[in-house]
Amino acid sequence: MEDIIISLKDNKHFGKQISERLKPLYDWDRALINALEKITNCILNALEDGKSISILNNKSFEYATLGDVSLLEGLIRDLAKEGYSKHAGKLFEARTPLEKEKLSTLNKKLNDLSYVLKRIVNDVAKKVLDREMDRVKDAIENLFVFHLESLQKSATDTAPDLAINFPQTVLTKVSCTVNPNFSFEGGFPVLQESYTEEVTKKTGTKRVWFFFNKDIYVTKVEKRSSDNAHIPSFEELDRGWKLQKERGEIEAYNVILAWWKEQFNQFDRGVGKFQADVIDEYQIRLDRAYRDNRIDHDSKMEAWKPLKGEAELVSSRINQLGAEWKSR
Repeated sequence: MEDIIISLKDNKHFGKQISERLKPLYDWDRALINALEKITNCILNALEDGKSISILNNKSFEYATLGDVSLLEGLIRDLAKEGYSKHAGKLFEARTPLEKEKLSTLNKKLNDLSYVLKRIVNDVAKKVLDREMDRVKDAIENLFVFHLESLQKSATDTAPDLAINFPQTVLTKVSCTVNPNFSFEGGFPVLQESYTEEVTKKTGTKRVWFFFNKDIYVTKVEKRSSDNAHIPSFEELDRGWKLQKERGEIEAYNVILAWWKEQFNQFDRGVGKFQADVIDEYQIRLDRAYRDNRIDHDSKMEAWKPLKGEAELVSSRINQLGAEWKSR
């Protein structure tokens, strides 16, 4: 798309001016991609640094609601407190109740982070897309206007007597509303596994000599349970978020491309109908001109018939007089 529009600057009907006006047709998606990347990169950097950041004054979140931004700040702060940066990319084996509680908390906080991220991304994407769609609509209208002007010039050069003027009514605008549907999954699967551990227990006592007792201990291998999980690394988080962002972006693209197709089809139908109407009108004018000329021809012929008879009579008399003159 970008190469096609840039090439228009060398077209005699368009030129550099129109190619500049059509830039939104190929750069609108960059604004969306850049806005979302800034958000995820900012969060990843904060998690990696292991400390809370001030997002409230960050321009990357200017389109997000204040409530969601505050929740996000709190979650980043909580994950830093739980030591997420220390455990990221590693296997966490939770054997004690305290360790299991910590693992559960990490999992819940990452899930909550993904949920808030989804809300923020959808809000930001909606506002960015609304802004960019206004630019795209203006660009498409500019394209159609320039195309009509090109058609107008060609029609005038080809048939100046027809006085063809393409009306602006062919610029039918098709409404388009894009509701982003980004979804982010967070957290990690926790597996309940078992491990063995040697446990030494006191089983009793026995008398040693006459005055001493000795404790008796037995060591056994016991089976215990643990909650194990691989804590996603920063790279894995980034990779997962990128894939999930792409799904939402593709869904938005499909909606916009369907709108583009309908918008162009409407324009094409409008131009086609107008051209057909012009041809029909021209045919009517030709038929009327032919009919008027025929009527004029027939009326002239009727007027000339008596004169023609008189001329033939005079010619006959002249010939008769000439024959009589020669016989003398």
